[in-house]
Amino acid sequence: MPALGSRVAGAAARLLLKSATVASVVDHGPLRTIELAGRALEQVTWVPGDKCRIYLDGFDLRTYTPTRWDPAEGRTQLLAFVHGSGPGAVWSEAVGPGDSCLLFGPQRSLRLDQFASPPIFVGDETSFGLAVAWRTHRPDQPPVAELFEVTDAAAVTPALAHHAVEPTALVERQPDDGHVAILAARVAEQVRSHPDAPVCLTGRAQTIAAVRRQLKQDGLTARDTKVKAYWDPNRTGLD
Repeated sequence: MPALGSRVAGAAARLLLKSATVASVVDHGPLRTIELAGRALEQVTWVPGDKCRIYLDGFDLRTYTPTRWDPAEGRTQLLAFVHGSGPGAVWSEAVGPGDSCLLFGPQRSLRLDQFASPPIFVGDETSFGLAVAWRTHRPDQPPVAELFEVTDAAAVTPALAHHAVEPTALVERQPDDGHVAILAARVAEQVRSHPDAPVCLTGRAQTIAAVRRQLKQDGLTARDTKVKAYWDPNRTGLD
């Protein structure tokens, strides 16, 4: 009976999902630029910062931030961070041109169109897509600053360069999380230097909390701020 229930749930989900084909994949070390195409991707409303979820085997969904969406051509693009051994990592590492997939979205997540001026982006590898989406939305207005915690700065640089992202700082992770204080201090410096810039905090929940504590301690919280935790090592189901 559980197997039957799973099949029924999977069939129902497919009725709500959009079918797409992988048009191209570009590898950048631990990141991959994946372009999807299909008639079902046409005539949809996408706002930079929206999310979409890829349907995987076993009624599992993994969330990505499209870097762009062309409703006229029926195309969208994802910048996937391949890490770990979970279903999302397996899919993003193995998928190739010609493969088919099902996706749900776009859905509202973090509205970049609501920023009146270029923001300060703070996050990690899972936040790169959001930074690229801003450039799609405001190609003539680059972010004021971009600061990311990363596992390997040299490894992610090709992907950022491919998408014309020039980060202000790439702070490499330390086993004891000592890098988080460094990142928070660098963020505070940028916020202090750009008093009118909004702040966009995404990525790991614990890092976001540390940065917010630093900004509060320094009296730098009185500005437009958007916050979205994309992942938490102690929790599942964040998107």
